[in-house]
Amino acid sequence: MKTAVVTGGGSGIGAAVADRLRSDGYHVATIDLNPSDADFSYVADVSDRAQVDAALADSFCRFTDTSFEDWKKIVDIDPHGVFHTIQAVLPDT
Repeated sequence: MKTAVVTGGGSGIGAAVADRLRSDGYHVATIDLNPSDADFSYVADVSDRAQVDAALADSFCRFTDTSFEDWKKIVDIDPHGVFHTIQAVLPDT
């Protein structure tokens, strides 16, 4: 399952992004100073690392538990996917 964390996901644009990701099949956790009724919604101040760690402790696996094979897949998808998409949509000069 794909996972995502949306900071500022308690309302406004962040909530809309979180809703869209959920509709696209992602497991989404939100972190915001304001509470939300959505599942996996956490109240935390992202400027405080301890609050972020506490908010996500039950939702997602720790980075240190990520295998190298999983990491390679993430790198292939995230930065490489952005690169391929940008190159595809930019006009030739």
